[in-house]
Amino acid sequence: VTMKTLSSFLLLIIAIGTNVNALQQPRQQAIVVGSGPVGVATSLILATNHNYDVTLLESSPASSTQTKYDPTKAFLYNVNGRGQRLTKMFPEMHQRMVERSVISKGFGGTKLTIVPADPAEPIPEQKANVPAAADKEDNDDDGNDNKSMPSGEKAGNVGFWIPRHEMVKLMVEEIE
Repeated sequence: VTMKTLSSFLLLIIAIGTNVNALQQPRQQAIVVGSGPVGVATSLILATNHNYDVTLLESSPASSTQTKYDPTKAFLYNVNGRGQRLTKMFPEMHQRMVERSVISKGFGGTKLTIVPADPAEPIPEQKANVPAAADKEDNDDDGNDNKSMPSGEKAGNVGFWIPRHEMVKLMVEEIE
């Protein structure tokens, strides 16, 4: 191998590397309007799972951030199985949600009484609420092992009650 062949080979490698960089597509841009729960979740998914550069616009002044308690938006979210599909994409965020929320186990083990509207009708006996068949499964729809979860806490039956501002805070923490 001559020195001329070696230097030609190195120039070829440099030229190929330069052309590969030129062929890379720039990241797509997205603008999301509103920094509430849906806006922050959309931004999080676009930036992490779809490789977008995201600009999040909010009309409220910076001092009234969505992560602080606002009595006009003081309501709880029940993050059920469908909502947990989002949180489980980000395991640390999901764990923080579990720690900061109150578990909702549904009505398993309780008794329900349906009182007739007609006061002349007798009140029937209470009926036990039978847990869904999903409670007996050891895996949820995503194949996650549920053996360590207490009865009634299988993935399909557990919701997590969390204040709106805390849910936004969880997602913002994930972005940061």
